Amino acid sequence: MDDSASTGLSDVLLIIYLTGVFLFFVRLMIQTTVIVHLIFKSKIRRIDGLRIVENEKYGLPFSFFKLIFINPKFHKQADLNDILSHERVHVDQSHLLV
Repeated sequence: MDDSASTGLSDVLLIIYLTGVFLFFVRLMIQTTVIVHLIFKSKIRRIDGLRIVENEKYGLPFSFFKLIFINPKFHKQADLNDILSHERVHVDQSHLLV
């Protein structure tokens, strides 16, 4: 294998890698934009020092930075304490950043 063939292969692999990085970055920006939009259009309430975003878009509860997202249609009031206890760990330990 001569140098021009190996250089061509490394260039192709670099282009494939950079394309993947770019696509994942675009996907991350789109998902972040959707969540930020959801924050601004949803009702936010405080429970035990936690900020809860009530939304109808996502069925499963999750945390994003210091916010907890819950869809009230999918969770009973009786389950709320367990959900908040679980999500509080993510918020307190800043799992998004680590």
